[in-house]
Amino acid sequence: MTPASDRRRRATRVGAIATGVAFAVVIAATASGASVLYNSTQGKNAAGDRLESRPMPQTPNLLLGVASDGDELASAVVLTLSPSGQGGSVVTLPLDAAGARPTESIEATTIADAFDEGRESFGFAATSVLGVSFDQVAVVSRSELEQLLEPVGSVQVDLPADVVADTDGTPNIVTERGPALLETGSLAEALAAVWAGDDAELEELDLALPAADENTEALWDGIAGGIGGGLDTGAPASIDVPPGTDRFLDRLLNGPLSVRRLASKSIESDDGQRISLISRTDVILVFGQVSPRKVAPSLDSISVRVVVGFNDEDVSNAQVASLIIDRLTFGKINVVSVSTAVRQDGAPDVTQVQIINPTVNTAGFDGLLGEFEEVTSQYDIPGVDAVITVGESTRALLR
Repeated sequence: MTPASDRRRRATRVGAIATGVAFAVVIAATASGASVLYNSTQGKNAAGDRLESRPMPQTPNLLLGVASDGDELASAVVLTLSPSGQGGSVVTLPLDAAGARPTESIEATTIADAFDEGRESFGFAATSVLGVSFDQVAVVSRSELEQLLEPVGSVQVDLPADVVADTDGTPNIVTERGPALLETGSLAEALAAVWAGDDAELEELDLALPAADENTEALWDGIAGGIGGGLDTGAPASIDVPPGTDRFLDRLLNGPLSVRRLASKSIESDDGQRISLISRTDVILVFGQVSPRKVAPSLDSISVRVVVGFNDEDVSNAQVASLIIDRLTFGKINVVSVSTAVRQDGAPDVTQVQIINPTVNTAGFDGLLGEFEEVTSQYDIPGVDAVITVGESTRALLR
């Protein structure tokens, strides 16, 4: 362990951190189409032979909130380790995200609202919004974040909007929009900045307002660029992560990072509150790749893995995967795992449906996938009933 890691460990031990809690997702089933019977045949093929088990990879994750000096939620991200235990992904969350559109009978509680009710509520709210579970949930202060990011050093960022903090009710520009070189302390200050006043005041001062979590994404993008292929934090390359934000960050910074925002739609409630509704399709696309074990099925139906591996520069595998996720969700089928990695031999001409659970009824796939061929799996993936490898026959439906 490096001296910097020791200092960060001592600092985060005294922080207000809620860790070690896996938040189970409890989502009511909304449909029953394409349902299957789960029985003792799962894990066996049609002949009753036991299949080799190939579980989805372990990818520990951590929901990290950053509190302002006034103890308000300033930014939030989901950090996920890669299967190698070095590096991983950062997914930013809009603080005004809610799990449902508000109605006369349903009040929308945003992630920021839940944070004000307590740290545990923060974790449950994020779980409800995303339909993704977390291994750890932590909240750190500005000074704690600065020590956690100490190994990163100075990074180049390009902010889409001014970072504004609330200083006794007066707007205080922490970092101006545009390119800037930020030291670790300035990075932490920007990620812990909150403007709690009226947005109209900022407009009068000609300050650019960020859309949801744009600045958070830009700041973490700078961190990812700053560490390149990863830092030598002294942490072991392992997915066996003891509880603690410092230990998790040691492994995360040990390898390359990818940073991503989730697609969302901003609406205004009847009482004038701005709320972000996150795209469920984008949640599945992103977390189905980085942490498939954490994606909770939301339908009382079968669960599938979708593989889109076109080796064609004119084809966006992510875009095709999004369209397929939409179609399958419309057909009341859960997508819990996704791959958009290019396959060297490209995608098949005809879509393949690899059956893992022999009780799966594929009769309803025709209208969703077009032409496909059904094959029996030679291995078992716990939690997955079938693997759909998208071919040209299905892509033709999407044009």
